[in-house]
Amino acid sequence: MIHRLTAALIIGFSLNACQKSERDLITAYAWSDDDSRQVYARSQWKFKMGVWPDGRQREEHKNARFSILAQDPDGSNRQTLVDWRGGGVFRIYDMRRAGYILARVDTGPYADSQEYTLFFDDGRIKKIDYFERNPMCGDHLGVPSPDGATIAIRKMFVPENANDVCPTILSTTVRIIDAATQNEIDTLNYSGMQGDAFHWNPEGHLIYDDNGWKAWRGPGDIVDTPESDCDGPRTTSSDVSATGIVIEIGSNIEDQPLQVSDWTRPAFGCE
Repeated sequence: MIHRLTAALIIGFSLNACQKSERDLITAYAWSDDDSRQVYARSQWKFKMGVWPDGRQREEHKNARFSILAQDPDGSNRQTLVDWRGGGVFRIYDMRRAGYILARVDTGPYADSQEYTLFFDDGRIKKIDYFERNPMCGDHLGVPSPDGATIAIRKMFVPENANDVCPTILSTTVRIIDAATQNEIDTLNYSGMQGDAFHWNPEGHLIYDDNGWKAWRGPGDIVDTPESDCDGPRTTSSDVSATGIVIEIGSNIEDQPLQVSDWTRPAFGCE
């Protein structure tokens, strides 16, 4: 009897452990650029805890997958835009006027392989950038221009022969991509700090920090620009609508994946 009870407890603990080792989350969400809908990514994965070389723990993912859904601003008319695919989405933009969604898809055991992918309204899917991120240091940030015609993707990585695991100054490459053709139309290379400015302004200029604030206005057209005191969204699609309405994760992943916040914030263009 004792042996049977022990076995039952072990099985029970094992089942609980399995349940706790799975994630099912809303991992990215945004208003469309015209505020006509809200899109969100639902990501699922199984995990176990891995260990960094320095002893810290981190999740090791397995069987990761995601889907992208949309709903009207009042939460109705929910529909699946992208059916289940491998990976997890942790950044998303809905450029509805330009006819696509841009998402960063993270793959690999530790989600360190990152791809920026275009999901077009006509069903086409196009990967436009790939980054094998150093899990200890670096950044992969893509942002569409306000009208969605151009996409800027910044990679920040540890310079060669660096003495520190994560130095203050990182090597930085920015690819400027035409969204319609997916052709690269310009490239910027500079040294910067992780978290430095990187956003578009209402005039369609890419603002970034390269030992002083710069504005990219087109291929070969870069000018110095005054420092921005705006802490608003990076472009027209974000968690904030044009009137400052904020969305956030809701209380139930099936019935209420998103909800309207009880606070507002400055919308894109506040600079």
